Amino acid sequence: MKGQTKILETILAILIMSGAYILLFAGQQSSIQTDTLNWKLLTLNALSSLDQKNELRSYVLANDTASIQNELSSTIPEPLTFSVVICGLNCPQPTLPPVDVASVDYLISGDFNNITNKQVFVYVWFGESR
Repeated sequence: MKGQTKILETILAILIMSGAYILLFAGQQSSIQTDTLNWKLLTLNALSSLDQKNELRSYVLANDTASIQNELSSTIPEPLTFSVVICGLNCPQPTLPPVDVASVDYLISGDFNNITNKQVFVYVWFGESR
């Protein structure tokens, strides 16, 4: 009888510890969300391609977000929506929709005529048509 009681106590302890573990850790999201990671890679590749063609620097130094958006719209597929922000080293927080948003930051240094360093932020999310 004494051995059976110990076995029941052990099983009960295991059930309590398993239940606590499930309650504490079951509701957490995974640390890597593959959708937003893919959006970031897609956007970074598009910006890098524009930079390699020497177009991104001229657009950024002229604060021409419309041209950047036109160039990116051919690369970023339609169900994704994006917003382009050009700013200096201190950027204001834009108003974004309450969904998962991926952001890509691309730093552009100045050139001979304009030595101001600027950043390009591209915010990408799923939803709303362009």
